[in-house]
Amino acid sequence: MKKVEKDKGDDALRALAPLLTERETCMLVKLSKPYLRRLVKEGKFPAPVRPGGGRAIRYRRMEVLSWVERLA
Repeated sequence: MKKVEKDKGDDALRALAPLLTERETCMLVKLSKPYLRRLVKEGKFPAPVRPGGGRAIRYRRMEVLSWVERLA
């Protein structure tokens, strides 16, 4: 059986694609939940998404990392 070689770019993109919980996002950017929420409300941080239209709040990892890079 032949091994199918994966495109390494796909793996890198997949590693950046997941959604982060609010807690994970706060840990990643080193902000408190209230301050993160304030930044979102003021339009200074990427808006969260609600997967499936439920109550859960998630942040797109790529958007969060781009926000961090813009600060540097």
